Amino acid sequence: MIKKAEIDVIVDDIRLEIERNNSVFTDASIEYGKMGAALYYFYCQKYYNNQSFVKRGELLIEESITILSETSKKNEYIPKYKGDSVSQSLSSFGKGLLFIQNRFELEYDFSEYYSMLNEVLYESTRQAINRNDYDYFSGCLSSGFYFLNQYYYN
Repeated sequence: MIKKAEIDVIVDDIRLEIERNNSVFTDASIEYGKMGAALYYFYCQKYYNNQSFVKRGELLIEESITILSETSKKNEYIPKYKGDSVSQSLSSFGKGLLFIQNRFELEYDFSEYYSMLNEVLYESTRQAINRNDYDYFSGCLSSGFYFLNQYYYN
């Protein structure tokens, strides 16, 4: 059985790696972006009972929003990996917001963002279904999981 001291070292090592490699997180998604790091910091707040981690998580959420806003303004999405899509990135970001709002004992209301995400992802899902594209990353399943999460929490 792993002792708490060993877990402390592992949790802290991961935190240090995230801080050292912050430049790697250039996306707004959970999988390989800033939202994933934000979730880690929210869990660190819970684990260490230290509010400074919430501030770090909130900063990463703001940075994620900036990334999504810039992508929207450019009207261009450059995938990081083959098969990536705007809907995957947006739905992943949305799932992160839903999780933070509903799983931590913090007071957040991201409904303004959900409204925007719903609008964009609805259209993306409709188009993917019409193309018979059911892929997890680029097709209707990419946003379908977001809508299922939203249904679950609401």
